[in-house]
Amino acid sequence: HGIEKDERSITIERAEIEEVQQDKIVEEEILERSIKQRASQFLSGSSLTKKVKDLSEGTKLDFEAIDKLSVNDVFKITVGNVNDEATLAQLSKKYLLVMATKGDLLDQERKLIKSGLEKYFHHIEVMSDKQPENYQKLITHLDITPSQFLMVGNSLKSDVLPVLEIGSYAIHIPFHTTWEHEKVEEEVMHYNFKELKLASELIDLL
Repeated sequence: HGIEKDERSITIERAEIEEVQQDKIVEEEILERSIKQRASQFLSGSSLTKKVKDLSEGTKLDFEAIDKLSVNDVFKITVGNVNDEATLAQLSKKYLLVMATKGDLLDQERKLIKSGLEKYFHHIEVMSDKQPENYQKLITHLDITPSQFLMVGNSLKSDVLPVLEIGSYAIHIPFHTTWEHEKVEEEVMHYNFKELKLASELIDLL
C-alpha cells in the first residue's frame, strides 16, 4: 500500500506541475499577443526601413505581418514612411528644412540618423521651450521674417499656437496619440493655419 500511495502522490504532483506549466504557457501567449497588438497600433501603415526575418525592407506593416514575428523580432523593427521621405526630398530642394525640438541634441541626432532622413535637414535646432519668444529667437537666428517661417508639427499647443501668435504659418498633422499636456480643447481658426492628414499633402499646398 505504501508503494501505491507514493505512486499516486507522484502522479498528482506531476499533474500539478504540468498544470502550472500549461498556465505559464497560456500567460506567455497572452502577453505575446498583447505586445504584438500594441505594436500594430503604433506601427500599422509604416514601412520597414530594415529587413526583419522574412519581412523585407519596405514592407508595409499591419497586424498580420507583425503577428508572424517573434516578440524579440518585434523589438527589432525600425520604420519610416516612404511617402514622408519622398515629401522631404522634394521640399528640401526648394526650402531650408530645420528640425526644431525641445529634446536632447545628441538623442535627436541619433534618432534622425537612424531614420535615414538626416540628409534632408539643414540642421537640428534645440529650443529651451516652444513659446512665441522661442520661435521668434529661431526666426532671428535663421535671418528670416515671421512671414517666411512655416512650422509643421503634431502638437497644436507647442507647434501651432505659439507660431501663429508671432505672425508665422503653421500646419498641424495629427498623430494617433497626443500627450495629455499637449491637448487643446478649442478649435483653431486662423488664416495662417491649415490641418492636413498626411505630410505628402504639403507638396500640393506649397
